[in-house]
Amino acid sequence: MGQRETQLRTPATSTPSTNFVDVEYGIHGGFKDHGFAETSILRSHFVRNTKAGVALGNFNALDIWIWYSTFDDCAIGVTNEPGAGNFRVYGKFLSTIDDLDLYMKNTGGFSARGNYSAGSKAFFLSAGADCPSGHHRTAGQHDSGFC
Repeated sequence: MGQRETQLRTPATSTPSTNFVDVEYGIHGGFKDHGFAETSILRSHFVRNTKAGVALGNFNALDIWIWYSTFDDCAIGVTNEPGAGNFRVYGKFLSTIDDLDLYMKNTGGFSARGNYSAGSKAFFLSAGADCPSGHHRTAGQHDSGFC
């Protein structure tokens, strides 16, 4: 498919095996005053996304599940900045990310398991949470869980 930016709005959505190439955001969900929840992103490929592969935009951007996807030469892999929302990332391969693999500001239920990262400045960063969940748990260098 390639060269597309998606604004998903419908709950219980999935985007299986999709390519997001040469766009600002691969998936830009929860912006424009719409919710974005219960979404699975499966085996998708994010290539040269100049802002982020997946970005969440509000407090109703919840339960975003990213499975077995690749992020190649993107600014940020997955983030909820400048918005809010929560994500779970499993079995993801991130390579040559310009800045961060995972970036979180407003907190919620987050997890990241079985991921591989090569070439980014940091795997995970949480800076100045406006709505803190209370605690974080990090386990292992490349295999992390956040509560």
